[in-house]
Amino acid sequence: MESCLNQYFPIPQSQGCRDTIGTAEIQRRAAAVQPKVVAAIEDVRQTMRNAGYADSDYQLVFQSYFTPITPDLRPGIDNYVSKVANGCPAATEDLAWGHNLVVPLFSDALRHAAEQVPGVRYLDQRRVSYGHEVCAEFTSSPYEYTNGDVIDTSEMARNGCDQKVLFGGLICMDEIRQSYHLRVAGYQGEGACLGDFYASANAESYCTLDQQDGTTIRPLNPGQPWMDQVDDGGWFQLTSKAGGKVWDFSGGGTDGDSTNGRPLITYAATGGLNQSFVTEIKSDGSYEVDFSGNRTMCLDATGGQAAAGVKLEQWGCNGNANQHWFFTPEGGGYYAVSSAQNQNLVATIGGSTDGSGNPVVELQPYSGAADQLWQLTELGIVYLHG
Repeated sequence: MESCLNQYFPIPQSQGCRDTIGTAEIQRRAAAVQPKVVAAIEDVRQTMRNAGYADSDYQLVFQSYFTPITPDLRPGIDNYVSKVANGCPAATEDLAWGHNLVVPLFSDALRHAAEQVPGVRYLDQRRVSYGHEVCAEFTSSPYEYTNGDVIDTSEMARNGCDQKVLFGGLICMDEIRQSYHLRVAGYQGEGACLGDFYASANAESYCTLDQQDGTTIRPLNPGQPWMDQVDDGGWFQLTSKAGGKVWDFSGGGTDGDSTNGRPLITYAATGGLNQSFVTEIKSDGSYEVDFSGNRTMCLDATGGQAAAGVKLEQWGCNGNANQHWFFTPEGGGYYAVSSAQNQNLVATIGGSTDGSGNPVVELQPYSGAADQLWQLTELGIVYLHG
């Protein structure tokens, strides 16, 4: 977070922290921390044994960190002055990278570490703050679960400077220590989930916002992927069963992008805005699928008519049936995504490519092949529906 802040404030730089740090470095760090976490958990277990406690005398629950930030910002905040004033001073594209890729990578590493120590239960808290992150569209400042960027200059008078970290040493670590930590409401949400998890028989669970704006736990199967379901107001990444790449509006990713005609391709996950989509349910049970960086732009069957071989693209939302989609569960957490104009035609990795050689997604008759099956990963909650 310090790096992302430095790239934006006081003067926005040409590159964000997603560029200066990069996904490969985050992957390296997540892999490196995993054995250290395993060792720490084993140390706790051994310390309890040394104190005379049998493993069966208590429950050892390991939980992950919450998600403090979001690119889904409240109206009027997505500008430099308002971001600084409201405590989320970073490029929206960096916020997406942190929210969609960095936090999940580290949470997954912690989960895998917990699974390596017998008898340890795991509670994933990455989603407890969904909808209530700092600057989030769904909430308002008094109801955010997390602090934003907080600079407490009184710490200098109390403790002096422990470590110079920002703006060439003008800001010290102890002055920003409470930045992006949970507030009281966030701790209440975490605590409620922890209590529910303790009372359950689940070896693993995750905590999330429920439709009543409270928190609830849902089970995870050890060693298995999350089994997310399509939902109105959900915000998703879609991953192909054939090769593990994700939906991506080619060449997009810039906050507010309104370019018509960007082809839908599959690409390695980057955490970009152009790889996350908001689903809005329609009266017939189909969904409009919106680009998360500009929800006036929709997933569209090119030319306004669904037919075999028609490519999918980004286009301004117009309410027509060629922009409405049915999500049909096909087992194992995968979905077929079919056109509301012709439900026999589904999103399929095609044979043509964009200008960079990435395969374009097109409509083809359903066959159940891996290149027609998509796993949904929920990245956030944009609004509740009751």
